[in-house]
Parts: sequence; structure tokens; C-alpha cells
Amino acid sequence: MWPHQVEQAARYRMAHKSRVDALEEALLATIEDYVATVASKVMKPEIVGLIREDLASGDPSRYPRTLRFEAVSITTTCFSRPYWMAIDALNFFADAVGANWPYMDDAKRGWNIESARDEMQQLQRWLQDNRSSGLSSADTVIIH
Repeated sequence: MWPHQVEQAARYRMAHKSRVDALEEALLATIEDYVATVASKVMKPEIVGLIREDLASGDPSRYPRTLRFEAVSITTTCFSRPYWMAIDALNFFADAVGANWPYMDDAKRGWNIESARDEMQQLQRWLQDNRSSGLSSADTVIIH
């Protein structure tokens, strides 16, 4: 963590509070939907529990932690692209509101917010499109 970025990140989040908070709420709901309809069908229940703990932590840098560690187990057993949409959306959001990069400025934070929104919306569309083919009730999922 970069000390000068902590203050800058806090200022950015306050200056764009409603936009950032709304995105965070929608993003977490979308990822929970993904976990419930896809990840929970191919991952061990204890891993799904850890993912849900990460999402409930309130710490954006923690949101993708367990989900990211499970890349091999999920991308080799089911749909790969939506997994990366989830990871990218979470990581873009964490970068936008976090202090992990020394070169981050408000313009880059804004770009990351928009990128997080774009990835989230792609994942939402994928979930919606695939729900109509029985994804939410499937016992197993297949590789796409």
C-alpha cells in the first residue's frame, strides 16, 4: 500500500460517493449471483463460503481474493470467460478505490470505475442469457 494513495483514494471515494457506492452494491450483487449460479456448482462448499466472506468483508481489495485463487479449479471445469469478467470487475473496482498503485490518479480511478462497470454489465448479460438455458437450475455446468 502506498501512503500517499490512501488519502487520494479516500478523497476520490468521497467525491464520487453515490456513483462508487452504487457500483459496489451492484457489483457485489452480480458476483453473488455468479457464485450462486455457477461457482457453487463446481467448487467445494467451504470455498464458496470463503468467497462469500470475502464479498461481505467490506474491503474491496479482499473481494476477489478467494475467487482469484480458484482460477484453475473453476476455469477447467466450467465457463471461463464469465469467471474472468467477475475477477476483472472486482479488481478494477479495488484498484479504483484502493491504494495499491503509486501512479494512480483520479483519471485512472475513473477509468477503473468504468472498466469495473463494463465487466460487471457483461457478466450480468452473460448470466441473463444463460439463465434462460437453465443455468440457475443446472446441477453441473460445462466448459464454454
